[in-house]
Amino acid sequence: MKSEIDAESFVGRTARSFSRVLYEYKGSFDNNDGDLIIDFDGTKLWLTSGPPYDSLIVKSGTWTDPFKEPVSPENSEFIATHGKWTLRVCDADLPFRECVGRKFVSVSNLMSMHGCLAGLRMQFEEHPLYFYIGGDMSIVDVSLPTNFSEQ
Repeated sequence: MKSEIDAESFVGRTARSFSRVLYEYKGSFDNNDGDLIIDFDGTKLWLTSGPPYDSLIVKSGTWTDPFKEPVSPENSEFIATHGKWTLRVCDADLPFRECVGRKFVSVSNLMSMHGCLAGLRMQFEEHPLYFYIGGDMSIVDVSLPTNFSEQ
């Protein structure tokens, strides 16, 4: 699968908000895995994974909840038993709170050891933010992950 847009086109814009698509089960979120959506004055940069599941996909727009209201009784039962993916604003959480309101000054690609585009290093003024695909997980960190090279 190929990216729809180039993250470079967002350089120079100010990050207004950060959201993640996180797995929620009984009110608790798994913050270790999930897409990242950055709002730049209403235009959204969406980072997700795609086939072969260690590749980065860069899109514009946002994620849509397949379980949005009204939820059928069958889906309500499924959610209560298994949980679901949920879009969650993360502006108050580290490392995002250090990047909210900051200018997006540069971006570089992170390549996996297999040579796939598997992530991005994004610089929000003095704050770096790494989004990368590790195995089948979408991860956010503040340092370069092991087994990746920056280009």
